[in-house]
Amino acid sequence: MAPRTEARTVNAAEFPGGAEYRGELGTELGTEFGAEFGTGSLGEFPDITRPDAGVALVSTRHAGSPQAQRAAARATLAARRALPWPDGLLSFSFYTGTDGAAVMAYAQWTHRGASLRHAAVHGPVMIQGVGESDEDLARSEPLVFRRYRTIGPGRSSTAVPACIATPLFDVDGPERQRTIIDTLVAGPLARPLPGLVAAHFHFSTCGTRILNYAEWTSEELHERSLHSATLQEAGATTRATPGVRGVGCPRYRLAWSLAAPAAERPARTPE
Repeated sequence: MAPRTEARTVNAAEFPGGAEYRGELGTELGTEFGAEFGTGSLGEFPDITRPDAGVALVSTRHAGSPQAQRAAARATLAARRALPWPDGLLSFSFYTGTDGAAVMAYAQWTHRGASLRHAAVHGPVMIQGVGESDEDLARSEPLVFRRYRTIGPGRSSTAVPACIATPLFDVDGPERQRTIIDTLVAGPLARPLPGLVAAHFHFSTCGTRILNYAEWTSEELHERSLHSATLQEAGATTRATPGVRGVGCPRYRLAWSLAAPAAERPARTPE
């Protein structure tokens, strides 16, 4: 892993969209962005627990190669910066899969209505540059999630995210969503996992998905955890729960992140 450097947030005035930029210099893509935008930031993962974040819009795609991942990251950043910064958008982060193929966008909004108002005028800006057909664009439509529970020691000077793992589950309704999360948190996941900074459990508002946005201090420690007794038991618990089906566990690095200017960050508004 590349050595960490002091983070610097670029002044919002440098961006037509009115956003602050954070990029990761620990990757080829981050180095390119750093040279283009003049930032010395290694990157900051978004604060998933911020109290003003009412919903998270998450989109994933299969880009197919590291070159296509970088192209999608550039295209998505260009599309986002070409538009005014929307009221209610708190952060917009783009990730590239460690498999060299997947990409993910994670956008925090104060509430669903704010994202719908923006989409009605400009269309949803999630993942760009991965196919141009109507079917491709439809697959980029985000799922809407709410954070339900968070576990783990949290960030500190010695516990800083270097990557995220995103276990995804298909579930049969809202009751199952809460049941399996509560069961895991009170059961096998009550034990600490070396390298886990925090696991943020989200449920989709449509009642069909659970997303665990888990922050890890290194890819190596996450890989090691997959063979641990704790996660083996968590997997067995999930498989034994009716109406819950594991979909996969992609791992991602942060490519870049945009955030609303601090002085303009809105308070959370009810639906």
